[in-house]
Amino acid sequence: MTFDNIQDSQLLPAPIDLSRGVLCWGEVPEEGRTAAWVLVHDLCHIAYTLGQLDRINRLWETRSKA
Repeated sequence: MTFDNIQDSQLLPAPIDLSRGVLCWGEVPEEGRTAAWVLVHDLCHIAYTLGQLDRINRLWETRSKA
């Protein structure tokens, strides 16, 4: 049911704000934490974490070959 009512426009995260030194995918919308907001917010966190893990893995592999 959650996915049935999601529009493409709801899956776009807010502009990335780097002013706080960390990635921030927008404030909670006025209507609260909607299902779409939670999904996008969590997917952004997952993508960020996977990117960090990929960088760590590349460093590990580079140092292992040396």
